Amino acid sequence: MKNVFIFISLFFCFNVVFAQSQNLNVVVAHFDIQGGVTQHEANVLYKLFFDQLILSGNNKINVIERSDLQFILNEINFQLSGWSDPVKTAHLGRVLNAQAIVRGRLMKTGNWLYWNVTLIDLRTAHIKHSSRERYSGIERVFSSLPNFCNQLVEKVNEQGPGSELFKNVAVPTFNVQGDITHEEAGIITELFISSLVSTRRVNVIDRTSFDKLLQEHDFQNESNFSNPQKTAVVGRVSNAQYVIRGDLMKVNNIIYWTARVLDLNTAQGLSSASIQLNSLENVWDNLLNFSRQIVSLLPPPNLFVGRWQGKIIMNEREFLYILNIQANGSVIVERYDTIIVTRAQSIDIGETLLNNLVNLIPMVGILITDFTFVSYDYNTTYGVPNRNGRGTGTYESINKNGNDIIITKISLRLNGIDSGIPQNSTINVSLNLNNPNNFSTNLVWHYFIEKKLGIIKEQKAVGSTVSFVRIN
Repeated sequence: MKNVFIFISLFFCFNVVFAQSQNLNVVVAHFDIQGGVTQHEANVLYKLFFDQLILSGNNKINVIERSDLQFILNEINFQLSGWSDPVKTAHLGRVLNAQAIVRGRLMKTGNWLYWNVTLIDLRTAHIKHSSRERYSGIERVFSSLPNFCNQLVEKVNEQGPGSELFKNVAVPTFNVQGDITHEEAGIITELFISSLVSTRRVNVIDRTSFDKLLQEHDFQNESNFSNPQKTAVVGRVSNAQYVIRGDLMKVNNIIYWTARVLDLNTAQGLSSASIQLNSLENVWDNLLNFSRQIVSLLPPPNLFVGRWQGKIIMNEREFLYILNIQANGSVIVERYDTIIVTRAQSIDIGETLLNNLVNLIPMVGILITDFTFVSYDYNTTYGVPNRNGRGTGTYESINKNGNDIIITKISLRLNGIDSGIPQNSTINVSLNLNNPNNFSTNLVWHYFIEKKLGIIKEQKAVGSTVSFVRIN
């Protein structure tokens, strides 16, 4: 009995440890400060945030406090430029036994306190999520912590398209002209980056690391950004394809905010945006629209890549379709179920005779007014001629339909299905970039109608809307 108790206890402990091991380990770094924020205020907010994150992440993430984080960074010679290097961040993750790190920054300018928190995937060096809040004072922060942390935990565990499907974008600190300080420009740049991450159109590289790279390569003057040889070098070192350069310019009491996207391989401008503001405080209300305007003209990310599962439910039975869409333009049909519906249709002889007479002598239908008809009798059965069909396919280039929709056309060649069913199928697919894990399309399922009193067999193809969900 004692041995049984020990076994049960060990089994329970193993399951607890195993369950915990499935959660991501997240390190929370101490918050940086900028502007008129004191270190004491940052330390208080850090403690409150850390405790709330543990509550919000219960059984979802493992929150790790590393008060010795700076010591570890120094030990492994982790420089500012390392935050944009996936090899270095992956090494840091192994040292910390963590997959992600939360970095926060408290910034103050004018009458407002800004709090920006970024979640960096240590395996890829990409910013997975960024949240920003604005407060009239630090005492306002406490009431917003539960909701703030809940959203962060959801983003940690969110299963979305792989980061490799997005282009990498670097954003150096905005240039200034007129009565605007470099510190204010740094704060606006941080807020813009957070907003850019929220568009879910690009991967954004850590700002401080990119600024450091520019300094290391003596990349300071305007002419460097028009030289494709020099921009290509920065692109290779930073692992970025695009750079967004911005300017904050003040003339009298008007602020002009401009930004443009450059292709680092060619130094060619791809898109730009500009806005006029009465004060820097007006930046907050225009962040998201400004960011969307910047990315709207960029080539859309191919978020169709991945494995998708769709299903149709008929008579409490599931019919599944699994498509594996590849980055090279091909599609692997891992599963394609087809459906048969056989309808046994009984026809009354008297009714058949009457119908024939009516066709020959129209007056018969008027003369025989009290003729009793026998109703149709449908006996419907469902079958599956192919429970697990296979196939291949291709898709066309990815195009935009508006700012938020990307579209393509998929041509499928289906194998192993009954000879009576067409083997080719073409479907139009559209995906909302704001909801990248779902799309709907019309798939064709087939059924046959067999009449008992006759030799005619009909084959019908019916289109049904199928909702696909990302499963990889």
